[in-house]
Amino acid sequence: MREQEHAQQGAARFAVDAAAGEVQVRAGQTDTARVTLEPLTPGDAAAERLIERARIDSEGDRLSVRLPDDDGGSVQTVGPTGPTSIGGGSYVAVGSSNVVNTVIQGNGSVVNTGGGTVVNGAVISGGSTVISNGQVISGGSSGVRVVAHLPEDSAVKLSGGSASLHTTGELASVEAATVSGGVEVDRARSAEVRTTSGRVSVAHTGDLRAHSVSGDVAVRSLAGTAHVRSTSGDVAVHATDDSTLNARSTSGDVTVSALEGVHVDESVKTVSGQVRRRTVPRPAPAPDPTPAPAPTRGADASSRPSASSGGSAMTGIDEVRAVLAAAAEGNSQHEHLLNRAALSYELAAAHVEGAAAGSSAPAVAEAITGYRALAEQIRELVARSEAIAAALHDYTNTL
Repeated sequence: MREQEHAQQGAARFAVDAAAGEVQVRAGQTDTARVTLEPLTPGDAAAERLIERARIDSEGDRLSVRLPDDDGGSVQTVGPTGPTSIGGGSYVAVGSSNVVNTVIQGNGSVVNTGGGTVVNGAVISGGSTVISNGQVISGGSSGVRVVAHLPEDSAVKLSGGSASLHTTGELASVEAATVSGGVEVDRARSAEVRTTSGRVSVAHTGDLRAHSVSGDVAVRSLAGTAHVRSTSGDVAVHATDDSTLNARSTSGDVTVSALEGVHVDESVKTVSGQVRRRTVPRPAPAPDPTPAPAPTRGADASSRPSASSGGSAMTGIDEVRAVLAAAAEGNSQHEHLLNRAALSYELAAAHVEGAAAGSSAPAVAEAITGYRALAEQIRELVARSEAIAAALHDYTNTL
């Protein structure tokens, strides 16, 4: 393991150049950025060598990590043409013992896909090892995990082959370019992602530009502008504030959803996929958790136990009020989560429906119906809990 702290305090510009592995970025309440490098698999000697040779630079507001290419070792292709040598180096492609497809490109790079599909030298499906220009893009060691703790409002940039990126916390911007590595962004004011087959998932952003060949693109909360391009991947965007969406796909489905009352200025097109639009009801307003003031004792006070003869009764009423206030507050805290769960199930139903387009399998239809029914049950539960809390609160005011 290797760790280094950034020399300058405040928001940082963090950049990673890694052909493979995993990059985790955690933005939070910290003044100084720091980065840790560790093997994905404990005891991986090849990964330890990569960490030793990694270059970490800290200058001004920039903190960068560059991982060397995997040295991979010396292996050979098993195929009808026998072992393959690449530019006199020791890098070769290794695939299935049953099916081996070797693609030799104009630049001398060799990609063994194990029967998969290759686009511009990148494995889209199938295969486990990609070698380009004599360098292993994926394969070899299990890889290195880069963990960065950054101050909020920092900027992140990833350049990688199969390296994946996962961020949590508030970031100013995220920029990522991968071949097969997935990109998951929590919250970023702006995000720009380009990938061949990696999946792109953004929880919340105000400005997104995403381009994918076969990977899906999903945005759970858009409050601004999004430009999305995909060849065969599906696109799903949910707007939580007035937004502008420009989405294009060749064969993938495009799903656009928005909260009730939110306007989406959209330009959406797919050649052979389907376009779906949905409006999601807004969560009901949370009940006022403030307990009602104790009623004044009027002319009918004699009919109620007095403090001298039955003070414990009034104490019991106060306890009921306190319990109801706590229940209302708890309901308010959980209501948002319940509604988000309902939305998640609806989006899951949309995804299953899209994946099964053209299929009449009863199991798929039943799963879709089940998802939607559960979403409705969750919303009904929220409405009932609100009504019960409100009714009990009004009742105690009359005591």
